[in-house]
Amino acid sequence: MRLLNTGLAMERRYTAGEHILPRYGVLAEQWPDFRALMGDPADNISGIRGIGAKTPPGS
Repeated sequence: MRLLNTGLAMERRYTAGEHILPRYGVLAEQWPDFRALMGDPADNISGIRGIGAKTPPGS
């Protein structure tokens, strides 16, 4: 699994699955659910209160 972040420079846009856990605190398989629970303020989707980049589910 690779994570694409278009907001980063071209050479840093892709993150390998094994780098997601240390960087974000969730497994690569959990990434889609984590992002859905976090919501997206740019799209005015609030997400779940208490779940965010500093507080992943279960922490």
